[in-house]
Amino acid sequence: MPQKFFITHSWKDIGFARKLCNDLQANGLVGFLDAHSINPGDSIPSRIERGLKECDVYIPIFSPDALKSDWCEWEIDMAITMNRKRKGHPRIIPVIAQQCDVPDRLIHLLYIDFFGRVYEDALDELLTKGFGLILAKVSLPARVSTAAPVSAPILTRTLPKINWWMVSGLVSALILIGGVLAFGINAILNPGIAQIGTIQRRGYDNAEMVYIPGSEFTMGSNDYIDETPPHTVYLDAFWIDRMEVTNAQYKKCVDVGKCQSPALIKSYTRDSYYGNSQFNNYPVIFVSWNDANAYCTWAGKRLPTEAEWEKAASWDDTKKSKRIFPWSNTFNKELLNSAESGKQDTTAAGSYPAGASPSGALDMAGNVWEWIADWYDANYYRRSPTRAPRNDLVQSARVLRGGSWHDTLGYIRVTSRLYVDPANRSYVVGFRCAQ
Repeated sequence: MPQKFFITHSWKDIGFARKLCNDLQANGLVGFLDAHSINPGDSIPSRIERGLKECDVYIPIFSPDALKSDWCEWEIDMAITMNRKRKGHPRIIPVIAQQCDVPDRLIHLLYIDFFGRVYEDALDELLTKGFGLILAKVSLPARVSTAAPVSAPILTRTLPKINWWMVSGLVSALILIGGVLAFGINAILNPGIAQIGTIQRRGYDNAEMVYIPGSEFTMGSNDYIDETPPHTVYLDAFWIDRMEVTNAQYKKCVDVGKCQSPALIKSYTRDSYYGNSQFNNYPVIFVSWNDANAYCTWAGKRLPTEAEWEKAASWDDTKKSKRIFPWSNTFNKELLNSAESGKQDTTAAGSYPAGASPSGALDMAGNVWEWIADWYDANYYRRSPTRAPRNDLVQSARVLRGGSWHDTLGYIRVTSRLYVDPANRSYVVGFRCAQ
C-alpha cells in the first residue's frame, strides 16, 4: 500500500502546498490537502481529523504566515496529540517553505528545509529520507576516448630472451622479505598493534572500542545532492566506540561535574529514562553537541569526524568495498531499530549484533542519531581534502549520522547526512566517541 500524507499550510502558501502535494502524488504517494480533499458540505474539523488519523506522515508547512494561522495551530496540536497517543503515528516531518523558526514543541524533530535551496533537491530529500523511497537514477553512457591511439615504438634490434619465471620469483621474494622486515620494525615500534575489528576497553569511561585500520575508502554516494560526489579519502588508523554512549556511562561524567545533565530525563514513551537503572544500558538522549563533546573530552576521546564515522559504518577493508547499510546492501528491518521495526523508542545499546558494520561497530544505523565533529556544509564533498577531512569552518548546523528509531530507510543509509542546530536536544539524538 502506498504511504499516505497530510499537508497543513497557510492559505497564503497554497501555491507551494499544491505543488508539493502534486509532486508527492507523482511519486506514488497518496495525500490529503484541504483544497483537494474537502468537499462541499463536509464538516471541516471532522474531515481534517479523519485525514490525520488515516495518514502515515504529517507534513506541516511552515512560513511566517503559517505561524500566525489558528487553523495551522489547531491541526498541528491535533497531529502531536495523535502522535503521542498512537506511539509515533503519524510521523511528523516539518517542511520549511519560507524563512521562519520551527515552533518550540516541534524543535526536537528533524525537518526538511526548502527555503533558499533548489526545490528539486529538497523534494528528493523529503522523498528519500522522509518517506524512504528509492528514486530511479539515470545511467550515463560510458565515456569513449576520442584521443588517437599511441603507436608502440619500432624496435631496431633484437632483445635478448628473459626468463620471466626467474624474474617473477625474485620480485616475489624481495616483496616478501620487505614485508616481513616492515612488519617486524612496526611491531617493535608499536607493540600494541591491532587488527581490524579488535575490541578493547579504552578511555576513562572504559567503553568497548573497535579498531579501524588506516587506509583509503570511498566516501559519499550519488543518492542525494549533499552526498555527492563519491570520493576517495585516506584516514589514519583510529578507534571508535563499539556502541552508543549509554545513560550509565554519561551519568558518570555528570556525577564528577564534567558533563551537564540531559535536558529531560524521559524518552519518547517512558516518563522515567535517564537515571532509571532499568535503562542504564540504553543510549543517552536529550544532549546537545556541546554535551556530547564535553563527555568525549572527559573520557579522553573526541567526537568522530564524518569520514571516520562513515568508514566505521560501511567500509569492508578486506574486500575494499562499501555497503549501503552496515550489514549489507539490502535493507532488513530485523537488523536495526528504525521506523520499520516498530519499536517506537530507543532499544538497549548493542541489541542488534547481526546488524554490525564490517568493523564490528553496533547500532551504526537506527536507534539514535549521532553527533559528529564536523560542521554541516552541503557542498563540502566537492572540495573535501583527500586525507583526514574535517569541516571546521563554522556554519549554522552540526552533522548528524546514522538515523534513529523514528526514521525510515532513506535516513539510515550509511551515507545519509543530516544537520541540526548544535544546541538542539532531542529524544532521537545521542552520540559515540572516537580516539
